[in-house]
Amino acid sequence: MRLRLCGGFRHSEDKGKSRRRRRAIAACDRRALKAAAEKNFAPAQTFLGCAYAEGKIVPRNMQEAIRWRELGAQNGTIADKWSLGNAFLYGYLVPKDQIKAVYWITQAADKGHPEAILKLVEIYKNLQKPEDEKKWARKFAELEIEAAKKGNIEAMTSVANQYMSGKGGLERNRPQAIFWYKKAADMGGKEAMEKVAQMYAKGRFLPKKPEKAQEYFEKLAALDNAYCFKISSFYADGSNGFPRDDDMSTKWLERGAQNADDSTKLYVAWRFWKGFETAKNPTKAIYWCSKVLETA
Repeated sequence: MRLRLCGGFRHSEDKGKSRRRRRAIAACDRRALKAAAEKNFAPAQTFLGCAYAEGKIVPRNMQEAIRWRELGAQNGTIADKWSLGNAFLYGYLVPKDQIKAVYWITQAADKGHPEAILKLVEIYKNLQKPEDEKKWARKFAELEIEAAKKGNIEAMTSVANQYMSGKGGLERNRPQAIFWYKKAADMGGKEAMEKVAQMYAKGRFLPKKPEKAQEYFEKLAALDNAYCFKISSFYADGSNGFPRDDDMSTKWLERGAQNADDSTKLYVAWRFWKGFETAKNPTKAIYWCSKVLETA
């Protein structure tokens, strides 16, 4: 019995020492963290602010949380400013505060943070402040123009859309819109390719050139199988720069079906059976049904 008691006491004593050791380490960590924060080390300031908000390694104190978070954002990166702005906007580890949110998001936006700029566009739109909304929309458009100049296809298409509509951050400028659509299209941007194809097909904003429209649509079909079915429909009704040609309609319909899933193959079979936008052909209808059965 004595041995067991001694063993239990020893175990209890060891646990007590272990707890004291952990507390001592934690106290050292807190002192090191606070020392780093007081030397304007931004990550430590941000971490300390979050710690005060959570109340785990230091007592919970929201005033201290805000003070250290703001110092961390002030001394930190653009991302730190954006992060704190969002924290104030949504009340994450700081109280919700729209004024502080806008201030810190603006600090990030002024330094070119794209998400911060878009958030200000959204905020000022909701506040019905069109001048501020337009100012930040223009700032974002300038970033997109820079990205477009560096070869970003998505940015090229967005810039073209804004120049074409006069909405977003850019004034209407059709020549610039066409320039960026064509540049994006020539680099393989699908949205831009379709717009350029439509322009050539209809002679709107570009000279009417059906052969150029066909060229762009066929390039699209090489990138996206769905365009095979569009081209088939264009040949079926003689639209979008394509002459009416039932044989070519059938050819493109079957080309699309070759790389399609089973439900699309059954749709093609139905079209041949009913003669919908293609010549009625029960033999081809049976053929495409059989292709589905092969994989069943």
